Amino acid sequence: METKEKTFTDKIIRIQSNLKAPKDLWNDFSKFKYRSCESILEAVKPLLKEEGLFLTISDEIIQVGDRYYIQAIATVSSGKIGNNGRNETLQVSGLAREPLSKKGMDEAQITGATSSYARKYALNGLFCIDDNKDVDTQSNQTTKPASTIKEPQPLATLPQNATKTSKLATQAPQATVTTPKDTKPSTRQRFVNAKKVLGDEEYYKIISKFGVKSASDLKEASKISEALDAVEKAAEISRAFSDDNV
Repeated sequence: METKEKTFTDKIIRIQSNLKAPKDLWNDFSKFKYRSCESILEAVKPLLKEEGLFLTISDEIIQVGDRYYIQAIATVSSGKIGNNGRNETLQVSGLAREPLSKKGMDEAQITGATSSYARKYALNGLFCIDDNKDVDTQSNQTTKPASTIKEPQPLATLPQNATKTSKLATQAPQATVTTPKDTKPSTRQRFVNAKKVLGDEEYYKIISKFGVKSASDLKEASKISEALDAVEKAAEISRAFSDDNV
């Protein structure tokens, strides 16, 4: 029986279905697991080889207002012409914004950090890697353990002539519920953590865009959430570069 040749689409589906790229790295500073661009590439290369496909990644710099973004473009191709007369390719892009400055980094390192971040998310889109629990959602923090309940001690055996006072003295103690402290950082602590990563200059430049000099001046819940999201995303780009270059 003649075996039907797999189409380009069949090959992409097989790679997306079989790719395993777990979050095998740990960030001690913010206490979350993550995966790097290198982790994804290491996992996908053997699958690409099996299917006879190849992957390329390129970067473009895009200016929006006075800020610069890195657009990473990830492309899988068979090197063949399809039935429609076009090259068999699948392309996905990812964007990341360059921070204005980063303590301890020169301009080339800042661009490199942003590129690594953009490339990771381009690969996530290309190979359908689930990132619902990535740092951007803040749902990757250590979960609170279940409450610990101490079992009561058994009642002592009382003699028949025991007084009421002695009965009260031998009653079982009340169960004590011990609830460990929540390990998820507070909003204020998350601002502080981001500031430590970004440095004062970059941190306050981001905060000033919300019309205040300090995060403590923010009053509206929506503004607090937007500002926190902005500084944490900028901090994550900086951490991504630091982790990729260890």
